[in-house]
Amino acid sequence: MPAAARQPDLFDVYPDVPGARPADTSIAAAESIADGATRLRERVLAAIREAGALGLTPDEAAAQLELTPFTTRPRFSELARMQLISDSGFRRANTSGRKAIVWWVAETTPNQRDMENDR
Repeated sequence: MPAAARQPDLFDVYPDVPGARPADTSIAAAESIADGATRLRERVLAAIREAGALGLTPDEAAAQLELTPFTTRPRFSELARMQLISDSGFRRANTSGRKAIVWWVAETTPNQRDMENDR
């Protein structure tokens, strides 16, 4: 069945499945990664958790996990929507030189943040 004609299941809802814009290419891309998205989210979340209060940007996670930023960035959006990660308030430069949000697991406390980032 063409991607544009696919009817979503009642429980096929973002962020549990990859999101897509209303364009055939975006829908096809989301469908192509859907089967692996859960495992990718788990890997990204584990990397963020391992980073502790220092957190990770999506591009840092991509480098660490040997994935492309195009694979990790959407997983960060999904994890944030699931309230599993949160914006640390810190920013670090990506390889492009632009500032990116540093994310950490949602249960990171301000005291942990201050101790880690004061190093």
